[in-house]
Amino acid sequence: MAHPFNTLNNENGVWKAPIYSPLLSATVELIVEAEKQPQAWQKSIFDELTDNDSTLKNDLYQAISAYCHATYSDYHDSTSSHSNCHTSNNAQGLTPHTILISDMAPEKKEISLLFDCAWESEHGLHVIIRDGKIADIGFQRIAF
Repeated sequence: MAHPFNTLNNENGVWKAPIYSPLLSATVELIVEAEKQPQAWQKSIFDELTDNDSTLKNDLYQAISAYCHATYSDYHDSTSSHSNCHTSNNAQGLTPHTILISDMAPEKKEISLLFDCAWESEHGLHVIIRDGKIADIGFQRIAF
């Protein structure tokens, strides 16, 4: 099976390919920002993510659930349900769509996961993985 980086197509300095992500249990778009071609350090960051996806998956959905509970009341009235925030329901309330590796400095070892989500349909969700751990969760606009 070909490495996902071998399937990337250049679209004006942004390299893209649809891939299946075991971490996200979905087919998503892999986006790698690079002017000429994706760099070895970007591939290494992707490989680290996929090598750790089984251990990271539980942490990912627990962190998303905690974020949802912490912010839900900011965007919904007090009578609405937090049912989409429960860890066991996150797969139903979330639709992953992008894995993004920017052209930032290699020492950051940072990768972004972007989701549409039921409790924040306007902005979606952005999770930053740094050094193999959940570093930040917020609206998708923090990705750009």
